[in-house]
Amino acid sequence: MFILAKVRLYREGLAQSLADRASISVVGSAAELDEALNKVEGLRPDILLLDLGVADGPPAARRIRGAAPGMKVVALAVSEDAQDIIRWAESGMSGYVTIDGTISDLVATVERAARGEVVCPPHVTACLMRRLADLSVGEAPQPVRSGVLTSREHEIADLIRQGLSNKEIARSLHIALPTVKNHVHNILRKLNVERRADMAAKLAAHL
Repeated sequence: MFILAKVRLYREGLAQSLADRASISVVGSAAELDEALNKVEGLRPDILLLDLGVADGPPAARRIRGAAPGMKVVALAVSEDAQDIIRWAESGMSGYVTIDGTISDLVATVERAARGEVVCPPHVTACLMRRLADLSVGEAPQPVRSGVLTSREHEIADLIRQGLSNKEIARSLHIALPTVKNHVHNILRKLNVERRADMAAKLAAHL
């Protein structure tokens, strides 16, 4: 297994937590995508753990799979939003652990990915079935409706309107900075805006 995560403490913590698992061997890690691509070419790990704090997940997953076609990608800190999980599935991920996942969840996900299995909650399975149905008749998938935010995204959006930075939001909510960045990315996408500065007007209209 190879770990791609921007924060060194996070990388080392994951490696240490997984070190005692008989079914898992961590062969390397990296903080940046290009560094990871260079290393996995020689190490040839079976699975790469991709943290969303490194890069926009699905495009990064596609680059990784293109560079190492036989390697499986497990995404870390994925939103529980079904549309986000479908984006990951379309990028070719072999498994995912949600934002609130535990080490036990991670180990189980990695072991399932190694066996070619993946477990999804019912609402994600239903969404995947609808996506497959759309593809079977040549229809485009339904876009995510603007303004449809989860309760956590509403909470973070309100803090953004108050002028808090990502670091301040992370401290206020006692969550990791990469998790905040992931939520902010999802909020921007759902509101169809590119910058935080444009978010306030959209939030006033949709929230």
